[in-house]
Amino acid sequence: DGSFNEWSNINELPVESSTGVSLNPENLLQERCTVCHDLDRVRKARKDRPGWEKTIAKMVTNYAKLNEVERQALVDYLSQKGK
Repeated sequence: DGSFNEWSNINELPVESSTGVSLNPENLLQERCTVCHDLDRVRKARKDRPGWEKTIAKMVTNYAKLNEVERQALVDYLSQKGK
């Protein structure tokens, strides 16, 4: 069902290739961010672009599986939602 308990090893989480995949930031939020927490926390946060860059960099350090293109897509998306 895609829940956290389904994954026994964080390194085995699916990470899509950046080639040929259209990025949908809302899907990225749902698929990658909910591995560790629910989206209420993300949706309630009001941060500017530097704030989201810092937060997402921290999450990647803490096992979020995002490549650079995906990171930038999320930063763009979340920065716009906070306005």
